[in-house]
Amino acid sequence: MAENHLKTIQRVREDYQIEYQDLELEIHERLKKIDSISNASLFALYYKLLGRKDEALDSYKDHYLALTLRYHEIGVAIKSIEYEIQIVKNKVDLGRSLKTKLQKVVTTAKIRFKQAEYSKYATIVKKK
Repeated sequence: MAENHLKTIQRVREDYQIEYQDLELEIHERLKKIDSISNASLFALYYKLLGRKDEALDSYKDHYLALTLRYHEIGVAIKSIEYEIQIVKNKVDLGRSLKTKLQKVVTTAKIRFKQAEYSKYATIVKKK
């Protein structure tokens, strides 16, 4: 059960990491657009001629802010998932360790039981 959960959260982490990288690229592109609209460039001239430079700049800034917030949310989610993965891995490892120890105890108990039966049988045989 824990191993299935571990696989699931590892897949979720991979999906978040892909989205995180995509957002990082998109954020950089938006920042370039904002800079080009703000500074003297073809975009700035185009929007200035249309009289919508401030409107376009505000729109790009809003989108940039939304991307940045999502980027940081995913970063926090990835850290949280990595922490959970570590906890589940420890739990799985502990379960395996306990299973191994239990198997050793059972094996030892079986051997002792067989030895006790053999001793009991040997004692009975000697008495006859």
